[in-house]
Amino acid sequence: MLLRPARLWVPAVVVAALGAALLVAMRTPHAAVVDPEELQVRAAKPTLALGRPAVTYAADGAGSARVHYLGAAGELVTAEVHLPWTQTVKLSSPMRPASVSVATTGGGAVSCTLSVDGQRRDRQASSPGSGVVLCSVVSA
Repeated sequence: MLLRPARLWVPAVVVAALGAALLVAMRTPHAAVVDPEELQVRAAKPTLALGRPAVTYAADGAGSARVHYLGAAGELVTAEVHLPWTQTVKLSSPMRPASVSVATTGGGAVSCTLSVDGQRRDRQASSPGSGVVLCSVVSA
């Protein structure tokens, strides 16, 4: 079947366009659709390093007391101490809670302070005669 002359222009234009594109591609091999810099493999950016916060628990008062505080891995630590008392622990993660409770053996006034990396985050004082106090933060 013969094509009519009126429709011969369509294949002729397609062949001419493909030929022109091939000629341009052969004459300019350095031209690329993608920037060569984008194809280079680079070292990965460092990930965000979350530090291990230093939590300082402190209790102030007179005499002796029983303290309960959260240790480095979140474990409960209990100790009989003489006031004033201070303990610093390096938490395993900044997302860990920190807490200290202090109960004096004689029921005298007591206060607690909880600091994270040197900044005071909580300070509480017992009401007169109770001898019990709690300091805490949700995440260090």
